[in-house]
Amino acid sequence: MRGIPLTRDFANGGVSFWYRQIGLPARRPALPGSRDYDVVIVGGGYTGLWTAYYLKRAEPGLRIAILEKEFAGFGASGRNGGWLSAEFAGSRKRHAEARGRQAMIELQRAMFASVDEVIDVARAEGIDADVHKSGLIHVATNPAQRRRLRAEVADLRTWGYGEGDMRLLERAEQRERVQVAGALEAAYSPHCARIQPAKLAVGLAATVDRLGVDIYEDTTVTEIPAPAGRWQRGQGGGRHHPRHRHRRLRHPRHRGLHRQPDRAAPAVAADEQLHDRHRAAAARRVEAHRLAGQRAA
Repeated sequence: MRGIPLTRDFANGGVSFWYRQIGLPARRPALPGSRDYDVVIVGGGYTGLWTAYYLKRAEPGLRIAILEKEFAGFGASGRNGGWLSAEFAGSRKRHAEARGRQAMIELQRAMFASVDEVIDVARAEGIDADVHKSGLIHVATNPAQRRRLRAEVADLRTWGYGEGDMRLLERAEQRERVQVAGALEAAYSPHCARIQPAKLAVGLAATVDRLGVDIYEDTTVTEIPAPAGRWQRGQGGGRHHPRHRHRRLRHPRHRGLHRQPDRAAPAVAADEQLHDRHRAAAARRVEAHRLAGQRAA
């Protein structure tokens, strides 16, 4: 098998194409020793960074730490296709079976809104991520693809997609928007933008850093101990976890993340076991942005 000719400036490495454009960010310090936090987030990709951002905006007094093995944005968040997309990954039917059909429709609407929300946050926080929102187009170039495309658009109507969310293009508009040899039909959705993912990750990390979130890089988490039988029944019939607000981090040389001997709660990721009002404040906005971050590919 013949190899593919490479250009003189071809590079395989440097983390990603996107980081070769902007250069690698300066490393933040590793976790220096034991620390106490209200929320500990494991992983400094889009999921962790957006979670920290919205938790800090909702509850500025929360003490939040992010632990990252490499540097914030090192993984898939900084090495993807560069699409901020609202397309659902996976089976809608399977999700609806678990959560209900209306929940799936509401999730999709939240994903639509999250595209503009990410763009608005980037603008408000001064994050230059080369954002350009012009939608996406699916093109069929043979009769089989055309049938599948029409069937897909029809099926999406049953999942809450309106005409403004996905539609088949008239031939004149199709030719105006895109020139694809042999195109028979095309469908257009406005819910997609182009981004420079490394710039978004680096900018988002700088933003949460500025908001007071501690990001520890070059810090490997080797263990998250699980709680066991420590829920207590309150006087009003509810349940609470004793001393659930505070988490202690131990230095990596002490085998990662451990709970204090005199405390029952473990260090946890994201908003697990936060007070209910913290959950409510975070859940309204974090989920859509978690998905948006993962779908920026």
